[in-house]
Amino acid sequence: MDQISNPSTTVLDPKRMKRKYPEARIIVLDDNFNSFEHLANCLVTIIPGMSEKRSWELAVEVDREGSAQVWRGPL
Repeated sequence: MDQISNPSTTVLDPKRMKRKYPEARIIVLDDNFNSFEHLANCLVTIIPGMSEKRSWELAVEVDREGSAQVWRGPL
């Protein structure tokens, strides 16, 4: 445990205590192999809380933009 100590008191080091978990992102890239339906079904199956409607919106974004961030959160 990171502490700053002296004989009369012990104080936790605020620089070490406020560290956040590292953030991760899942980005799906477009390809010419997988279908819209396959991608949408994978997103619903793999990503917790993903709705069918949102998975189709992301599939369209992947096709149109070439990639899409489909999830973001702590590791």
